[in-house]
Amino acid sequence: MFATGSFGSWLKEYRKTHDLTRGDLAQAIGCSPETIHKIEVGARRPSKQIADLLADYLHISPDERADFIEFARNMNRASEAPEKETITTRPSAPEHGPYPTNLRTPLTRLIGREKELKEIGDYLAQPGVRLLTLVGPPGIGKTRLSLQVGAWSVATLPGSFPDGVFFIMLSSIADVDLFPDAIARALGLEDMSYGAMLPWLIERLREKKMLLLLDNFEQIVKAGPAVVELLESCPGLKVIITSREVLHVRGEQQYPVSPLHVPDLNGAPTAKLLANSESVTLFVERARAIKPDFALTDENAAAVGAICAQLGGIPLSIELIAARVKLLTPQALLALMVGEEGSKQLHLLTGGAQDLPVRHRTLYDAIEWSYNLLDRDEQLFLNRLSVFAGGCTLAAIEGVCNAKGDLPMSAFEGISSLLDKSLADQEQSSKGECEPRVSMLEVIREFAKERLVASSEENSIRRWHAEYYLALAEAADPQLTTAEQDVWFDRLECDHDNLLSALTWSVEHGEVEIAARLSTALVRFWDLHAHLVEGRYWLERVLAQFDAQMAPKIKAAVLRGAGSLAQAQGDLTWATKRLEESLALHRQIGDESGSARSLNNLGIVYMDQGDFERAALLFEESLVLRRRANDRWGIAAGVSNFGLLELYRGNYERAVQLFEESLAVRKELGDTLGCAISLVNLGEAARQMGDYDQASNFFTEALTSLRDLGNKDLILGSLGGLATIASAQGLPRRAARLFGAEEVLREELGSPLPPVDQEEYDRYVENARSMMDEAAFKKLWMEGRETPLERILEDVFHASAIQSPGQLRQPLA
Repeated sequence: MFATGSFGSWLKEYRKTHDLTRGDLAQAIGCSPETIHKIEVGARRPSKQIADLLADYLHISPDERADFIEFARNMNRASEAPEKETITTRPSAPEHGPYPTNLRTPLTRLIGREKELKEIGDYLAQPGVRLLTLVGPPGIGKTRLSLQVGAWSVATLPGSFPDGVFFIMLSSIADVDLFPDAIARALGLEDMSYGAMLPWLIERLREKKMLLLLDNFEQIVKAGPAVVELLESCPGLKVIITSREVLHVRGEQQYPVSPLHVPDLNGAPTAKLLANSESVTLFVERARAIKPDFALTDENAAAVGAICAQLGGIPLSIELIAARVKLLTPQALLALMVGEEGSKQLHLLTGGAQDLPVRHRTLYDAIEWSYNLLDRDEQLFLNRLSVFAGGCTLAAIEGVCNAKGDLPMSAFEGISSLLDKSLADQEQSSKGECEPRVSMLEVIREFAKERLVASSEENSIRRWHAEYYLALAEAADPQLTTAEQDVWFDRLECDHDNLLSALTWSVEHGEVEIAARLSTALVRFWDLHAHLVEGRYWLERVLAQFDAQMAPKIKAAVLRGAGSLAQAQGDLTWATKRLEESLALHRQIGDESGSARSLNNLGIVYMDQGDFERAALLFEESLVLRRRANDRWGIAAGVSNFGLLELYRGNYERAVQLFEESLAVRKELGDTLGCAISLVNLGEAARQMGDYDQASNFFTEALTSLRDLGNKDLILGSLGGLATIASAQGLPRRAARLFGAEEVLREELGSPLPPVDQEEYDRYVENARSMMDEAAFKKLWMEGRETPLERILEDVFHASAIQSPGQLRQPLA
């Protein structure tokens, strides 16, 4: 019954057949609708607990239950590519689940390259080769080759890279200082550092055994020494770089990527003779993708071979030309390419700019030839499309490329034409809530961008792009505290590169209002989605560059954002400075809403410093202003902060009352993350009151949401609470394992235990240690450190289901 197909597809079909929404099914088994969505699209494997609950709800018979659980837990991953990979940098033994990687499976097979794959594999197997640079001109296939190497490593070298193989695209990174942050983001590390990013990243990766694939390195080639420092400090790392130029750093092994084999055209080439040529094979496959009945015949073999030879075996050039067989035969294509007539003669081997390498010039000419076959409106459309970074939606294309309605074609018509000509690609985003997206290969985008820069409209298009993404960020910001927060977080993540591109342009071109408004609109996103280093960098840059030019209200907001992110990183001195500056400015202009937010955030800083009296005054003043404005989300946050204050003071019953009041409001607002925060706080209050069963229920229920939200900071708090509870209840084995998991997560986040909590923490650890043999305690502690976080959470849920059946599905009052 459950032997074939994808479990996600099976579950989706079952739900539709029985007229169930995701919300219906989620409510029935006690999880979030987003969890059901992720299971259905193959982005998440059901936990043992969720599989059991589904079996109960679906009335799976006892004799089929084991098969159903196996079907659900294995998900038949090979039959359905997930829309979103779960990435973890924790060590992952085979029995603990899939090999950690963010690699996607390309939609087309790699032609040739068997020799290259073997040679690169041999390099990877050598202990002395830890930095390998795949170097070559654009379009030669460096990125595609590196992806294949990554997939090969996952399949054949699991013992060499137990912490994973990760692909990191650097095409949107222009600032060398943000290079470590790009790696951290790709690995799913929350950037909690408030000092230099590289030392922080080194600490996170020092013990890892991992392969990093760094793509498009040429634009930040000055970061080469940083790569060397990373490798010297992290002996288990290996790095493969794709670049148009070598790094010229210590330990670099260069690997030039050559063109595909081109056929020998001496004599009379036939289809049989050319069939084994790599470049001809590529041409034929790409031609068939456009024209399914295309075939290599004795009649067209000479023309196909000549085309591939003229193009020098450069894969991208061949793909661009092959896309034209929908309209022209190979013979007609060849005549157009090398003849004297036509829109542009291809001087492929000797003509063109003399300051470019031959292969680069060849590709440039191939792109230019395809470009010149477009009509004027299509060329204009392609030029404007180059403004997008990391892809975009059709709505964004319409809003930017045709902002003034001066194009005679719709976005759909324009993209359809470019897709047919292989000048654009379309893909489904890895974020489940995002629309399909349109993108261009970087080398084609660069070509079109050159045309845009040379035109008179570059500045206008860049402005429209910045204004469009400013509008998106400002629309998203208030939604990040509502029931739609997951959808909006995904939208912002999908357009992360475009948002940074808009911010970069506005700062570099002195667009004060756009830069200031965009940076403040992104503060909540940066904070809650762990982009703290990036956020502080831009907020401080805006302050440094536009301090005297910003209107007081927007300057106060930028100051508040910078202070809030500093607080989130634990940089309390700088947070105090920025937030006090912000508060003074808000008060000066009579901005009560801004004052309330600065007062609240400054109160958190003083509470973190142990100045409870000062924090109480600030919280009280903030709440007065928020109640006056009927800011329900702000009221819930303020009441929750007051609860924390009472908890620190030992007023447990009052703290619980405040946490419950905050939770009720957050439930009404649909603020999933806020509810999880309240549950963690209630768990901590119950723990300190000695009600361990209730505390465990609160922490575990919070974890069901936090796992879906991916908020590791709050997951850390829940695991720490459960570890101390296990110690207090005389469960030393469970405590040791949870303490180990908590410790490694603190290291990963760069979030050390606050000094005020250290004494209590040590007391619980020593209590657990005293109840068992020291060697056994250390072994379990290390097991907790080395077990993937997902497995730790599954064990927590399983233990809770055994100890308190049904508790997780009970609605809280």
